[in-house]
Amino acid sequence: MGCKAAWAAAREIDGKSLLLMTRNDVLTGLQLKLGPALKIYEYHVKPLQTKHLKNSSS
Repeated sequence: MGCKAAWAAAREIDGKSLLLMTRNDVLTGLQLKLGPALKIYEYHVKPLQTKHLKNSSS
């Protein structure tokens, strides 16, 4: 597992939970500093959610 996924594994976040997370969940619920939390949301959570929505609507 890459270090990019370590934050999710350490908090036992699975794929379904990740798709349901809001920006606020990431910023406040993961107990991370603001900068890393924003990067996780913008570069990992949001793109996965967008990709999932595109795949489920096709």
